[in-house]
Amino acid sequence: MTVAHHWIIKSTDIKSAFLQGMSLKRNVYLVPPKEAGAGDKVWKLKRCLYGLSDAARQFYESVTEEMVTLGCMKSNLDPSMFYKRDENGLSGLLVSHIDDFLHSGTDSFENSTTAKLCKRFIAGSHSERSFSYVGYKLTQFSSCIVVDQNNYLNSIEGGTVV
Repeated sequence: MTVAHHWIIKSTDIKSAFLQGMSLKRNVYLVPPKEAGAGDKVWKLKRCLYGLSDAARQFYESVTEEMVTLGCMKSNLDPSMFYKRDENGLSGLLVSHIDDFLHSGTDSFENSTTAKLCKRFIAGSHSERSFSYVGYKLTQFSSCIVVDQNNYLNSIEGGTVV
């Protein structure tokens, strides 16, 4: 869809994603690290931390809620894919893999959706046209997007891509 619409493929990473998710719906307490100087106190978490079993789910629920608020629909085929339509038809796509977003769309989609999403969730790195996304190398050319795992293959002992 990205190539057919002449959009630019982009990737955005979200900083400390789990801390930006929804509030916990259960009580989680932890003993703070000594470096915190909290003495004998115990902390009650308001939001998930990396390592909690429901951290990724809580963040996904936050992303879903925000995408719907921004006028996007969740795909029936893939619950991690969101799309937006306007008066001209499809205006953009976004796929979420935990704290990594893969997206493309019209300028309007980028301004009205992904820019607002990156304000709601503090974004880290942004890349476009050529980048790694969840272990795959994506490179966009005018007529296609090439997806490969050469870096992964080369990292395997004895592996060489020809």
